This record gives sequence, C-alpha cells and structure tokens, in this order.
Amino acid sequence: MIGVAITIGKGLLAALLLTVFPVQGGLAQTQPPCAIDFGGALYRAVFFHQSQPVPLPVPGLPPEVAARITRFNEKNQAFRSRLATPEGSQAGPELWQLEKRRQVERAIAVMLEAKDLQQLAADYAQKAVIYYEWEGRAENPLREAGFAEDYLRRQPHTPLKPYLYLFLAQRYRCAAEILSREYRTGPQKEARQKYLDYLKLAGQEPDPLIGLIAADLNAQPYLYFQAQPLPTAPRPEGSDHAIPAGQNRNRYQQLIKEQAPPTQTQAGYPPIAVGEALKVAEDYLQANRIETAGRYISAINLKYDDGSRPYPDGSRHRGLFWYLNWSWAAPRLGGELSMRIFMDRQIVLERHGP
Repeated sequence: MIGVAITIGKGLLAALLLTVFPVQGGLAQTQPPCAIDFGGALYRAVFFHQSQPVPLPVPGLPPEVAARITRFNEKNQAFRSRLATPEGSQAGPELWQLEKRRQVERAIAVMLEAKDLQQLAADYAQKAVIYYEWEGRAENPLREAGFAEDYLRRQPHTPLKPYLYLFLAQRYRCAAEILSREYRTGPQKEARQKYLDYLKLAGQEPDPLIGLIAADLNAQPYLYFQAQPLPTAPRPEGSDHAIPAGQNRNRYQQLIKEQAPPTQTQAGYPPIAVGEALKVAEDYLQANRIETAGRYISAINLKYDDGSRPYPDGSRHRGLFWYLNWSWAAPRLGGELSMRIFMDRQIVLERHGP
C-alpha cells in the first residue's frame, strides 16, 4: 500500500475529530479508528468515464461529508457533455480522444461546486493536451501535465484549481510508474516528487471531497503500471476520515463489491488498454518460456487488421490489436520478436529475420 502525508482542510478535519472522538454527554470518547477505504470508487468516478455512484452510506462518515458525496453522485448521473461529436465521425482515434476530453469535462463539472462551471469545464477539456492513448510512453502524461501546470501559472485563481491538483497528481504518478519500468531514475524521481507535491495541495483544499479523492487515489497500488513503491510518509494524526474498526468497515467493503460498476467498454474505444496489453504479453512470454533477455520493447502501437492477412499459423484476425516489437539492445542480425494482441486476447507471435 502506498502512503503519503495528506493534510486535509479545516472543515474536513473538524468533521473527522467528531467522528473519531464522538462527544457523548460532554465527554470525548475515543474509538479505535481505521481509514475509510473507498476501494478506488472515488478515484474511478473522477478519472474514468462512468456515471456509477460512489457507494453510500458509509458507516461513521460525518453527515455533511456524506451529503457532499451524494451531491457529487447526483451531478455525475445528470451530466451531459457540451462537447459535440463531429459530423460523420467513425470509430477511431478522433472519437477516442473526444471520449477522453469528455472524461476531463465530466470530472470538472461534477466534482467542483463553483458557479457556472459547465462551460468552463467544456472549454478547458477542448483546449487541453489530452491523448487518447499514452502507448506506454511517459512523455504523453507529462505533456498533459505540462499543459495543466501552464494553465495554473496563467490563471492561479481559477476555480478549476482543485481538479487540476488531482489531475496533476494522477498524471505525474502514472508517468513515474512508466519511468520506473524504463529505469530512468532521474526523471522518475522528479515525477514522484511532483506527485507528492500536488497530492498534498489537493489534500489541503477546504472541500472535503477533494481530500477524500486524493486519499483514494493515493491508496491505489498502481494507476497505470505496477512499479517500484512510491516514497511513503506517515500520515499525521487526524489526516484521514476514520470509522470504527471491525464489522462496519467490512460492511462498507461489501457495499463496494455489491455496487461496483460492471466493466464497460465505450463504443469504439479499445477494450484492452496498453498497460493491460503489456501484462498480457508478459504472462504469455512467461507461460511459453520465451526468452527476451538482451531485447527491449522498441514499439507499442494500436493498429487495425482487416482480416485479409493470413498469419504463419494459418489464422486470420479482424479488428484492433496492440502491436509490440522487441529489438536487440546490441545490434544483431535477426531474432527480433513481434506480438499482436487482439481485443479478444488472441495472440500472434512472430519471429523476424534469420
């Protein structure tokens, strides 16, 4: 579990103290606390394209905080994008990127409570640097983060600031996970520190929802790639919402399982993301004892097969696939590998050269 110190705004802290130290008859009585585990439900509701509500009620959650999450759920269900679909658009990169922009628009419009945010959310989402797929390259989330940072520098008092803190924390952590796999220690360390910095800023926002989302994001074992653990820091006393340990907490975990949204695929968007494709590839190579020592992944691309090409085993496939290619780190003749991972998880492995 990844840990980091999160300082939560005064209003949330006051509610927390009433939860951990309930006042009965004028006397404060302590109970063994444990941090609320939303199981990623808050994080997913902000950073994934879905309108599934965050499970409630939460035992021990202060009423005003529960009401805040309820308002978030209601706005999420009622959201309608202002970003128009281009006329004549067909499934492909243009629509995939539009869905990613709508994802950003949704998060801003439903998470923040400032007035007249709908058009501002649409304007930001339309102009922001957003990739429909990162393709396993750290440069892409870093470029998205760079636009958000530049926006904050130009408009330091923007009402989008709480969202942008969370967005930047998420993008920098994803970049750090990618950089960890590439053994780029310097850039990885810098991205990790940026993650911690923006996570802390999000936790200091007075809106309790922002602090809870930051804590739920931070609690995820990984966001994009499994990587080396991020630096941990002890949580200061009173830094998280708490609920009594034991059956109430177990009941909330059961609520999450019961209400967890089913896996949904947006029309035209690849069902297997690049991170999952890499995991599928790793499992396939290990299961089939295929050695890749001395090679590196030189290409990861999303492609389409029209079904006209027969593969060496005689099979034909139609549809989107991830194309991975392994090249030698030191120049050699032949021996390169390529793999096609289709969206039904069919795999075609080819060896190239003599």
